[in-house]
Amino acid sequence: SGQAVSNVFDNTLTVSGALTCRGIQSRPAIGYLSQLEAFRYCEVGGFYKSPKFPIWVVGSTSHFTVMFGDASCLKESKSDELLERCKRAFKEVDGDENGFISRIHLARVFDLLGLDVGSEHAIQTLAAYLEVNGADIILWDDFWKATSRLLMGATLDSILQGEADEPPELLTQLGEPAQASTGPISDEEYAKRLAAQEWEDYQKDNGKENDVQGAAASAPGDDPALSSLTDEEYARKLQAKWERER
Repeated sequence: SGQAVSNVFDNTLTVSGALTCRGIQSRPAIGYLSQLEAFRYCEVGGFYKSPKFPIWVVGSTSHFTVMFGDASCLKESKSDELLERCKRAFKEVDGDENGFISRIHLARVFDLLGLDVGSEHAIQTLAAYLEVNGADIILWDDFWKATSRLLMGATLDSILQGEADEPPELLTQLGEPAQASTGPISDEEYAKRLAAQEWEDYQKDNGKENDVQGAAASAPGDDPALSSLTDEEYARKLQAKWERER
């Protein structure tokens, strides 16, 4: 990035009003990814994740390596770019990462976004509309829904009147619509989903997709002989059946 900074997040954060932490100020030529982010020890910002060239230095707990790809690695949908812009501006004001800002700081966030909604009165009106009742704060979710519509060309009046326009659809890295999150899943549930996907892929590769569908259609409760089995016993029976078929 041509700058010596002590953090890998985007822009500059002011923590508790006294401590300023400088991060990456613009898209660098080469990107950076860190295994420590998965452990929530640090946060790598969007600038490092979307560099100018599809080359990334990847840091683990014991060594560094280099990862690269073709130009398609850097393609982002407009909704993804819009989300990153809003997150950077919001986070620069929300230095403590509380997920909200004071209503009096809405004008500053709009300045960072280069968003002009008209007069100061219009900003204060929108701030009052987005404010959590009596708390003098604006939550990220409410901010994103309103700001994304403004950046996409919606009028302030349409937002204040509560017209049911949704924020732009977010896409995954594979270009698929992102599923609505219902909260974090447990490690056990995640492992079950991975196991189910791996088994389905295996059956497809070996031409046994129909067998999988047939096995899924027969639940333990459909057979009186199996209804008294525990989940573990039933799983063992299915595993033995699949081993014989292989």
